[in-house]
Amino acid sequence: MLADLRAGVCFDIYGVLWNTTVQREIPGESLSRVSSYDSLGSLMLGPLGMLVAGPPAVTIGPRPALIGCGVMVVLVSMPAVLFPRVRELHVPDVRAAPARS
Repeated sequence: MLADLRAGVCFDIYGVLWNTTVQREIPGESLSRVSSYDSLGSLMLGPLGMLVAGPPAVTIGPRPALIGCGVMVVLVSMPAVLFPRVRELHVPDVRAAPARS
């Protein structure tokens, strides 16, 4: 139960940060399309990943399969750091922004 609580808090924080960044960085005229592709990828590839992960879990066991999946997540996620725009992404200082009317 505590692990689920921790996972829920982590997913909530991730969701807020992701959605805020997308809204801040994507131009308004492209936001709908980018959000659609993001949702499609998230919703479509999740079940596909579960389908592909089943046979290795049966063949080599759940623990090695989970470790392998974790390693693959890290290996697939790390190339994003190679892009300078990702590394140099900064949160604007909202205190310095002029007040909107």
